[in-house]
Amino acid sequence: PALRHPGAVGSTMSTLDELSDGRALLGFGVGGVASLGPFALTVDKPVAVIRDAVRLARAVIRREPVDGYEPPAHAAPARDVPIFIGARGEQMNRLASREADGVFLSGFDLGALDAPVEWARSVREIDVALFASARFRPDAPDDPTSLCGEPAAVAAGMHRLVERHQPTTIG
Repeated sequence: PALRHPGAVGSTMSTLDELSDGRALLGFGVGGVASLGPFALTVDKPVAVIRDAVRLARAVIRREPVDGYEPPAHAAPARDVPIFIGARGEQMNRLASREADGVFLSGFDLGALDAPVEWARSVREIDVALFASARFRPDAPDDPTSLCGEPAAVAAGMHRLVERHQPTTIG
């Protein structure tokens, strides 16, 4: 939302959802130094920025009035596009539980996912997408955010993640 106005994102997502026959999914994240740095942008209140972006984009997609947006008479028909939030910290995960349809969790120590998954489902059940790197080399360096080893070991690790956290999606 720091790089593109959430209203414009909502409008674009409505078009993509129509073109994809209802298969679009919108993801919002705060962005980090790699994405915001080249533009000399910072985000002082990331939870508020994402909250406001989700609310405005959803209003545009659904053609509903909200503070800062009144649907024009010529607006395209309302759509229903799921909105996910990329989250790492407790506040952002709890925001996803309150405001979004799902959460993307990545970059976590795979042995310490209990808390983020609990935060993401603290207010209501939402979709949880877990993402982990896979390294199919027995000599891969230790990395708590990755599944490493032979393909069978990686598959077994993914199975354990699914059994423990019951995500909607794992990648």
